[in-house]
Amino acid sequence: MVGVVAVSREQYNPWERRATLGPRQVRQLVEEGVKVIVQPSKRRGYTVKEYQEAGATIQEDMSEASIITSIKDMSIESLIPNKTYTFFSHTIKAQPHSMPLLDAILEKNIRLVDYEKLTSGPGIWPASAMSRFAGIVGVLNILHGIGLRLMAFGFNTPFAHIAMAHNYVSYEAACQAVRDVGRRIAEGEMCVGPLTFVFTGAGGVSRGAQEMFKHLPHEFVTPDKLPEVAQHGEKTKLYATIVDIADDLSRISDGGFDEKEYNQHPELYQSNFAKKVAPYASCIVNGVYWQPGQPRLLTDADAKTLLAHDPNAPQDLTDIGEDPILPRQLLAICDISADEDGSIQWTKYCTTADEPFCIYNQDGQIIKSGMTADGVLMCSVDNMPAQFPKDATDYFGELYLPYLKELLKTDANSTFEEYQKAVCPALENAVIATNGKLAPKYQYIADLRAKSTSQNQ
Repeated sequence: MVGVVAVSREQYNPWERRATLGPRQVRQLVEEGVKVIVQPSKRRGYTVKEYQEAGATIQEDMSEASIITSIKDMSIESLIPNKTYTFFSHTIKAQPHSMPLLDAILEKNIRLVDYEKLTSGPGIWPASAMSRFAGIVGVLNILHGIGLRLMAFGFNTPFAHIAMAHNYVSYEAACQAVRDVGRRIAEGEMCVGPLTFVFTGAGGVSRGAQEMFKHLPHEFVTPDKLPEVAQHGEKTKLYATIVDIADDLSRISDGGFDEKEYNQHPELYQSNFAKKVAPYASCIVNGVYWQPGQPRLLTDADAKTLLAHDPNAPQDLTDIGEDPILPRQLLAICDISADEDGSIQWTKYCTTADEPFCIYNQDGQIIKSGMTADGVLMCSVDNMPAQFPKDATDYFGELYLPYLKELLKTDANSTFEEYQKAVCPALENAVIATNGKLAPKYQYIADLRAKSTSQNQ
């Protein structure tokens, strides 16, 4: 195999420490005759020295490469014409903030391969790797936040000993820390409760979140049992339920549910989450894939009831007394999907690893600092896997490598028809832009943009 691949330095934000390939994958490619250029970065989980030892060429210039890879999107200024780029582009919903980037990609005749659409049939896809770690990190972060929030309410709990994910040297170290906290919960050190956790979605995010949660003493119940355990459960374990679309949605006309009909006509359905599930949740971990036009799990209007303050709880947290009372059932939301104004409309912006939390109150206001304001604690970091940079890089790289090898057989200047013949269906599905225009499957993006423009005029 011959060819040149470049691993770009991540530009998204200071906390983005992942890479598309780790040293192990670089070594495999080099041994097969592929030149791998790695842009230097002192921020990555893996060091420049580790890439050099694997055989990578460390240099700033990536123009020799036919394929340029990164995890997150890149600056418009850095794009090199007539190349194949692979990254999470955040363009498939016509997200406004990504449209200038998409325009530049079209103008520069770049073939864009988006990991989010690198799927075709059953299997574990590269995006699933990041989804899993997003769920794992999300649970760690929100448990840390709950520990701080409960402390503000007057409760010293074992959660106070869980740190933000990036404070652990590895996934295994984090698992051990959570198991240690779980032992303390099982031994009766939880002075508040019972606490209930709701996991939404059935994909990699939800599964990853549950994977970390299961290191704590727990019992999973069906959604209809949540009210009972929220009231009468034990404090020596946590309770959880999983809510998928079939559990949440109902046809407006008769209460039924048909997934095929819902996918074609989401406007015929309503969400029951705010009435049947959220009132009994201490923490919601959201991992659903949501698109505009679909029912939301929580709307801004739902805050009026769900975030009402218990009249028996103190309004002033500086005077909570010796027997504190929680102001409401719902303490925290980890919106791993991180869609602003999305399935959880209370998510108004994406938080960051250095400022991971904000508080959303009953009046729809956002308080960006502190733990004492009234409302629900929100965490919506949109690049959570970056907090485990080495683990996430290794897992992603192993899944991505076979597709990268296939891409090396292609040329960004070839026709889309020629590209289709050279690659598997998954790589065909993942091309958003090619030959200066949107790929056939993604022509709808132009329609979404036009619709958004007309609505804003």
